[in-house]
Amino acid sequence: VTPDAFTYTSLLNVCWYCLSKTDTKHRLILSKYLFKECSKAGFVDDYVLGALKKVVTEEQYIQLVGSGEQNSSNLPSVWTRMIPKRLNGRKSVGSKYSKRE
Repeated sequence: VTPDAFTYTSLLNVCWYCLSKTDTKHRLILSKYLFKECSKAGFVDDYVLGALKKVVTEEQYIQLVGSGEQNSSNLPSVWTRMIPKRLNGRKSVGSKYSKRE
């Protein structure tokens, strides 16, 4: 099974719900690992960014993403290359990801 954007979003949400808010060390370690793997795989989307933003502090988020950006269309294309393009201003739905052109 290959992880996709939904997988990474879900795992980041597990960090948010299951790790104590005071355990910032483990939250950062896990979320940093998940985000790096997600960006390497090309599955960073708005949902991944939203989940990441909930888990880490603002400063940590900026360190990981490189800015306070919350819109995946403004990120490096290599991070989002596996996310389907938006159709008519709406997000594509489904689990069949194709490379962006």
